[in-house]
Amino acid sequence: MQVTGGLANENRWGDIELSIGKFGQVFPITDEVESSGMTGDFPDAAELEKNFLGARSERVPIRSISPGVFEIKATVIDVVRGNFIFNTCPTCGRKAVVGATGRFECVDHGQVDAVPAMVVTLLADDGTGVLRVTAFRDTAEQMTTTTAGELSRLSVEERYNLISGSVVGKEYIVHGRVKKDNRSGELEMVADSSKSVNASEESERLASLLKMKLG
Repeated sequence: MQVTGGLANENRWGDIELSIGKFGQVFPITDEVESSGMTGDFPDAAELEKNFLGARSERVPIRSISPGVFEIKATVIDVVRGNFIFNTCPTCGRKAVVGATGRFECVDHGQVDAVPAMVVTLLADDGTGVLRVTAFRDTAEQMTTTTAGELSRLSVEERYNLISGSVVGKEYIVHGRVKKDNRSGELEMVADSSKSVNASEESERLASLLKMKLG
């Protein structure tokens, strides 16, 4: 598809969102559209990844981390207490809040039947330091092996106990964006992916790194 008249900006979780106002358009790329010359010369997926995403970010120890995009391997030592659930618009996925009518509302779509989404903040320790890691939506569900729907049926204390029992003491490889928290000034990571540590994969990775260093 092709988008015109869109505005790209960074959301509260560090992801890039494309907003389309009343002057924007979204339409499929057809033979007619291509022949009209409206599409330009679009790069393929491989070229987009090379130009805009780059290579997979390097893994770094927490003590050396700085603002940017990195990967860490660390053990979860605690879960920060919270509600763990926020409500979203089923159309655009943005946060929905209770309006004056008592119903959930989206800034773009008015009154909506909100859908629960998950957020969890963890403290991760790799032996060199401790880093606050926040995961949203699918990444949070993957790390905790539960879903927002399941959590929404539990009390806040039950949610905390379930999540703590699922992640504390486990080692993960987490990839995400590191930035300073606006309130505390401390560095924190917003995770975009995670997986449990696989001993076989880690052994292969270490062997590959050693081979590269030895030439």
